[in-house]
Amino acid sequence: MTIDKFINGKEGFTGVIPVIREYLDETGIQTEERNVIESYLELISKRASGECLTAAQWKRHYVRSHPDYKQDSVVSQLIEYDLLKTCDKLEKGETYEHPVYLDVQHLNQNGV
Repeated sequence: MTIDKFINGKEGFTGVIPVIREYLDETGIQTEERNVIESYLELISKRASGECLTAAQWKRHYVRSHPDYKQDSVVSQLIEYDLLKTCDKLEKGETYEHPVYLDVQHLNQNGV
């Protein structure tokens, strides 16, 4: 069984997220709270299906596309520094230049 099938459900298997949504429907949760939960469920669903990058996939992409990377599996101090600075800026909300939740389709369209 794939993680996608386990999380999202397919081929007769219900999946975790549909079960959670059914539970939320039964509880009558407030719309505002439901919307917050739904945004997390959507992210988890897209990561499980491969539509969205995980943080590790995004970091690998960042390193591989860095101008200083020479495709030799060596991550220089400059690459490390730039990666950490970008992560720090993302955490602080100072940049959305390299979104952690970048979708895979965007990467494929841009030849990466």
